[in-house]
Amino acid sequence: MPPHRLNLKVNAVVMLLRNLSLRQDLCNGTRLKVTHMHKNCIQASILTGANQGNEFLILCIKLAPSDTNLPFILERDSFL
Repeated sequence: MPPHRLNLKVNAVVMLLRNLSLRQDLCNGTRLKVTHMHKNCIQASILTGANQGNEFLILCIKLAPSDTNLPFILERDSFL
């Protein structure tokens, strides 16, 4: 599970850790610039590649561990 809190600021440069869309150059290692922070999504623009300057949203998802033998429910919100 990732850390419980994501600390980002507008204009921060971040890197994707997962492939989201190969057609839009949203693949592992793509550098992005955060343009807006919303409650359930991050708006960012691509800094590298053929789609440089294009903006898109990274949505928040719920993560849950695959180990179901825990005596409690563990969920965490995470950005893809």
